[in-house]
Amino acid sequence: MLLLCPTRVRFGGQEWTHVRALAVSREASRRVVEFGDAGPHAVFADAPEIITRLEVRQEITSTSLESPAPGQRAVLTAQVSAGPGSGRAVTLSADAVVLAVRVEAGGERRIVLVALSATGAADPITIEAV
Repeated sequence: MLLLCPTRVRFGGQEWTHVRALAVSREASRRVVEFGDAGPHAVFADAPEIITRLEVRQEITSTSLESPAPGQRAVLTAQVSAGPGSGRAVTLSADAVVLAVRVEAGGERRIVLVALSATGAADPITIEAV
């Protein structure tokens, strides 16, 4: 999932300005792949453990010098318009922990977070219409 130019992004009590994009990626942290005796191709696969990562791309300006620290935990919320002229908006939220903060040439900060599930079974990302 890719959210381009969210209108408002907050991490805990801190508002992040000049956010260009927020990407949600999911990947298996543990994979099970089994093969049969009939040939070289997998006959079963499962992903019993999944990591949901969030990556925030933020333009660095003279007013956005503060940065979160790895290990910091808070609720990340991002509000985006549903479409041009629709007047509707949606809010994405997730309890998240900062894994990395990278500053790249060209004046962009990339903040990588992992989203946490409340129960382990519930999706860590919540999307609500505003």
